[in-house]
Amino acid sequence: MGGLISAGLIAAAGGLLYSPFFQNFKAPVGGIGLVTTPTVLRDYLLIYGLPLALIVPTLLRAAWRLLAVHHSSRRSSVALGLVARPLGPEQMPRALVMLLAIVVAAAVAAAIAGPVLATLGSVLNFEPPAWLITPPALLGTRVWLAALLLSALVVLFDRRIEPSTWFGFWLATLGLAVSFGFELVYIRDHLAGGDWYRMNTVFKFGLQAWVLFGLAAALALPHTARALRRAGLIAEALVWPMVLMLVLVALVFPFAGIASRTAYRFAESPVPTLDGLAFLDKASYTVFPAYLGLPEGSFAPTSIALRYDADAIRWLNANITGTPVVLQSSAEFYRLYGVRIAANTGLPTVVSPLHEAEQRASSVVYERDRDVQRFYRSADQSEILSLLAQYRIGYVYVGPIERLVYGDTGAETLAALARTQTAPPLTIAYSNEQVTIYKVQPIAYDLARLAQAPVVPQQPADDLSLRALEQQSAAEPNNLDLAWQLALRYAERGRYTDAVNAIEQQATQRPNDAGVQQFYGDMLNRAGQLDAAEAAYRQAIVAQPSPANYTKLGSELIVWGRLDAAEEALAQAVSSDPNLAEPQFYLGQIAEERGQNERAALYYRRCLELLSPSDPLYTDAETALRRLGK
Repeated sequence: MGGLISAGLIAAAGGLLYSPFFQNFKAPVGGIGLVTTPTVLRDYLLIYGLPLALIVPTLLRAAWRLLAVHHSSRRSSVALGLVARPLGPEQMPRALVMLLAIVVAAAVAAAIAGPVLATLGSVLNFEPPAWLITPPALLGTRVWLAALLLSALVVLFDRRIEPSTWFGFWLATLGLAVSFGFELVYIRDHLAGGDWYRMNTVFKFGLQAWVLFGLAAALALPHTARALRRAGLIAEALVWPMVLMLVLVALVFPFAGIASRTAYRFAESPVPTLDGLAFLDKASYTVFPAYLGLPEGSFAPTSIALRYDADAIRWLNANITGTPVVLQSSAEFYRLYGVRIAANTGLPTVVSPLHEAEQRASSVVYERDRDVQRFYRSADQSEILSLLAQYRIGYVYVGPIERLVYGDTGAETLAALARTQTAPPLTIAYSNEQVTIYKVQPIAYDLARLAQAPVVPQQPADDLSLRALEQQSAAEPNNLDLAWQLALRYAERGRYTDAVNAIEQQATQRPNDAGVQQFYGDMLNRAGQLDAAEAAYRQAIVAQPSPANYTKLGSELIVWGRLDAAEEALAQAVSSDPNLAEPQFYLGQIAEERGQNERAALYYRRCLELLSPSDPLYTDAETALRRLGK
């Protein structure tokens, strides 16, 4: 009883600690399905054969002992009872063992009879029924597992077994039950419908079965040794070499399998070492167009040497304190080795979409993936600065994989930012022949905010430089950087219509550039062209449907008095990320404006839950609640 109480308390404490995770996690599964392609017996024994070689004889021996009756009178009464009267509780296990023996005998007979009948048919020129030659129901893995599971359950009913021995049989029974279960059903996940439909089920539950079988085999080993001693020297001389041979065969994989696997991956395998990063010094791999989803011939297969990444990774591990975000490739991990920096340093990155999209809202994951691709392919310095600020990136990693996957455009833009003469937003923290690591300076976040912050009109300071900028922009109408600078200069002077005209061509030509559309919307807003401004903000959402862009649209619509449209946009922001406080605050403002005080209070309280007291919005929410008397 004490054990049950302790187990219950541990389970309750574990559930309580994990409750926040359970409340927010969305499992990528959809029920269970029936297995249509069970494991072939040969493959099953390849994995579990060694422990089962010790478990099965011990299990069957224990089951057989249930049939042993040492007194002839008891034997007669049992036989009479089995034939002449209903089975009682004492006879039931023996009857089950007899049934098991019949099933096993039938399976063995079928396994032998099939090839014999096929041979006779070819000799005597007749065709036996297919079900006699290969009876799948009797030769399948599931039948043998069911037979063993039945015998294990029978043994567990024998009260004469010592507790320690019973525990070994219990472990074996659990292993058989788990193994039999994933041969019958599988858990539906994102692989359902394909050839690998039950991979994760076999992978996860197969590990548990393997551990249970291993423990049960260890407990069965002393019983096997005692049984062989009683059987005599001949039995020991026959059985122990067979067990040793199985152990040696099982040991082939740690020595030959690991070497074969590393040779398959790398031309030159590292020597045995405890350094998990040693392989990077000599390893290389080839990237083919198919790895990038491109047709063959798109580019020549390219070899990537990891020694340059190895030096950069060691520098990061030795010199970076804390957990700054290190932006790197979001390419998949298995063949492209895209997120190798996060994997080998533990430093956070923006996204690794391969498995994150299976465990989180895929729309959020893919939005981040698109932002990473935009970043490394962008020739627009303002776009890069905006993304640096959006994800609070501390370091940017540019290595051979980033250049291969995304091209050189983004790398050149980053290099140009680092060459800025006055207060560069990026500085080179580390470099070697193929890797450059940029450190993001605080001014990068300030520059990004400046592009979106409300601009206070100022008196013209240098009309000559403005005229020069106008002339240069007119000569290069497709230069976004010049158009951006000219629009900002106009905005500084309160010439918002001129700012709109300066950026309009770029906004028209770049409908999928969210940063340009937001800035264009700001200029239209300040010029009083509200319908056009709303259209620009909505185009920014089309280009990048992020919660921040929905919040931006909603906040501006509130100012314009378009509450219904504002509520719709802000609700979309909350739906995309329920943990953002700003759209919750604006929804509270809308509810308060409509006289829905209780609803407004709920939104303001939600803000307080999501924010720290040092946040200015926290104070605004507290003030709003006091204003409502809540």
